[in-house]
Amino acid sequence: MKVVDEFVAAFNMRDARRIVHCLADDARFAAGAIGKFPALQHPAKIFESFITSTATMKMTVRPGTQQAAGPMVTHVRVDEVVMQNGSTNGSGVWFGVFGLRGGKIVDFIDWQIG
Repeated sequence: MKVVDEFVAAFNMRDARRIVHCLADDARFAAGAIGKFPALQHPAKIFESFITSTATMKMTVRPGTQQAAGPMVTHVRVDEVVMQNGSTNGSGVWFGVFGLRGGKIVDFIDWQIG
């Protein structure tokens, strides 16, 4: 859970370098509505681009929702995002699933649930 906590903290600081540091070299990511998100792809450039397009960002893991089972971590998170253009795209309630290997995030799937 420590790696996922660090990952969320790096997003809250809008620190792309720290975000990428949490990822395995072969990390994969996808996000969206259940059944409607794109194929998994390497997240480093996606996250870097997203961070630079935000004005503010706050990710808050709901207390009591983060769980670990073996190499998997899940949580429910509320994201409050304001983009440079003033939109709030990306804001909402998310269910995150993280697969870890060697202390790094290798798989990250994020479903918007609210």
